[in-house]
Amino acid sequence: MCKNYLLLVILFFYSLGFTQNNVSVSGKLVDENLKFPLESATVYFSKVSDSSVVDYTISDKNGNFNFKIKGLNFPVVLKISYNGYLDFKKAFSVIDKDIDLGTIALKENVSSLKEVVVKSEIPPISVKSDTLEFNASSFKVAPDANVEKLLKQLPGVEVDTDGKITVNGKEVNNILVNGKPFFGKDGKIATQNLPADMIDKVQVTDTKTKKEELSGQAASDNTSTINLTIQEDKNKGLFGKATAGYGTKDRYESSVLFNYFKDTQKISVLGSSNNINSVGFSMDEIFDNMGGGRNQSMYVNSNGSFGINGMRFGGNSGITKSNMIGVHFSDEWMNKKTNPNASYYFSNAISENRNRTNRTNLLPTGNTSTNSESNSKTDNTGHAINVDFEIKIDSTTTLYFSPSLSKNRTLDYYDSRATSFDASNDLLNENNTNNAQEINRNSFTNNLNLYKKLKRKGRGISFTMNNDNSDNEVNLNTKTNTLFYQSGNPNDSRNQNQLDKDRKEVLEFSLGYSEPISDSLKLTFETSFKTEKSINNKETFDFNSFTNKYSDFNPLLSNDIIAKKNIFNGTIGITISASSWVVNWYKFK
Repeated sequence: MCKNYLLLVILFFYSLGFTQNNVSVSGKLVDENLKFPLESATVYFSKVSDSSVVDYTISDKNGNFNFKIKGLNFPVVLKISYNGYLDFKKAFSVIDKDIDLGTIALKENVSSLKEVVVKSEIPPISVKSDTLEFNASSFKVAPDANVEKLLKQLPGVEVDTDGKITVNGKEVNNILVNGKPFFGKDGKIATQNLPADMIDKVQVTDTKTKKEELSGQAASDNTSTINLTIQEDKNKGLFGKATAGYGTKDRYESSVLFNYFKDTQKISVLGSSNNINSVGFSMDEIFDNMGGGRNQSMYVNSNGSFGINGMRFGGNSGITKSNMIGVHFSDEWMNKKTNPNASYYFSNAISENRNRTNRTNLLPTGNTSTNSESNSKTDNTGHAINVDFEIKIDSTTTLYFSPSLSKNRTLDYYDSRATSFDASNDLLNENNTNNAQEINRNSFTNNLNLYKKLKRKGRGISFTMNNDNSDNEVNLNTKTNTLFYQSGNPNDSRNQNQLDKDRKEVLEFSLGYSEPISDSLKLTFETSFKTEKSINNKETFDFNSFTNKYSDFNPLLSNDIIAKKNIFNGTIGITISASSWVVNWYKFK
């Protein structure tokens, strides 16, 4: 009992000391002459020793700011920066208690005699409209550091061991370079390969859909986008990596990643070839280069292989030989009125597996043993094309469309033999299986967005069209023969051919109109129509020994399903931009 009380006392004083170590630094910012509050000013502490940022905050609409930080036992400088005003600085030898700085009046950044703007120190962090901006040169990294290491130095930015990035708790799902996708939207190749000393600014905004981006609507998704701006004199470069290896038993591995960009043009080529069950590139690298984003389908297998949009990378258990090549291109044409972005991927993986098993079952009724042997081979070939274009038809009209096409073919072969014996080594049963399967998957998707700005700011018309078409076919031929010698069970012999066709057709249209009531209030009207059709046809035929064909229809293993669905949806909503949230106060279907 005494030990428990002692533990509670220790925990109490520990938590008390921890609480006392947290301090508050607060104040209010106003204009020196007019006394109105200054909203979105950057307030930050930096070390005197190396000027690195310790913590930062932003003033609210009333000009108030408040730090909740742990006590600082080293010299720091409080710096306040606001566009159009002179910087404010105040030094502290330590910060070990709460501090109220009261009202701080900032002076306008002009000379009263010559009306010349006085040059101010560039703040490491600033807020411009809905963008949080970090000045890369304000954060110290090693000379050979990449962008990922730079991001780890930014306050509020976290990068985990898998490369997942969060900013102030919000996940980053898009990474751009100079405002454009860089070898895919998720951008792990950019963060791990771009040198940090090339970066001028790191800008963080809320992630928007293409429709929200074109219409200027507030973001509906709780994720962030990072835009890396390149220093003007370094906006060209060539970088990449290559690996090659050769070992015993003719095992080999090779991969190459080549990236080139100059101004707005970006070209990426990656490829790999090996026979050691290696993908050659990580899933993130391939996913990023394929224009990874919100409309991708993925799966991961326990053996390390994975698939993206019907294409498989890596192989199954056994010995796998895989080859992959991809090309990515993006640019700006016609005086930046047309922005193309395209990629093509080819992959092939051949896996072979041989397995032999001898198993003994220890049972109260007597031991049994099973000897089995199997061989399998899988040959998977895939092609994928992803394209997106953004075309500025005129100053008020923008058209965006992004078609994607994939084609995948898989050939599977499997045969096995198994025999079981009792304790006297008498044959119990035996089984022979031979399967051959061909799978063909084809898909086509397209997203089209058209937005027209009208005369009044915030007024506009939007039209979207999305389609998703897929056609999958599985042809399976299975031969299995099981003989029972002691149980009295009837022998089971099966020789069948099964053709499974699965087709999906989805088409959706929507038309919207937005009307501003005031600077912060906007009405939105939208109507949409979506039609879905799915067809699943499975036909199974047993082998007829007289005709020597698969001609006996098996109704128990066959079906034909057709499903259709039409959805009409209408929405009237109110957008309050000051609060960045949307209320649908009337909805009908």
